[in-house]
Amino acid sequence: MCGLIAQFSKKGKPVSKSIIDKYDSQKFRGQEGFGYVALYADGLKVGRHTDEEGIIEQMEKEKSAFIAFHHRNPTSTPNLLEATHPMLI
Repeated sequence: MCGLIAQFSKKGKPVSKSIIDKYDSQKFRGQEGFGYVALYADGLKVGRHTDEEGIIEQMEKEKSAFIAFHHRNPTSTPNLLEATHPMLI
């Protein structure tokens, strides 16, 4: 199962705290593979991790006004960093 959370602030305020709070209420959808895309004026930043503690540490540092976050319980692949989302192609 997977969980997706995306948020955008029209006022340009960081949304990472809100994303973390929303994740807290839907953790049951997946607590092994994590990834996010944060949009900045100069481009995208991708964060990925294979454990909850690591992704929360990364997210707490994000200052982006737009973040799309994904979390999952791997079912068809091992819990490897390259298997977390967002997939890089």
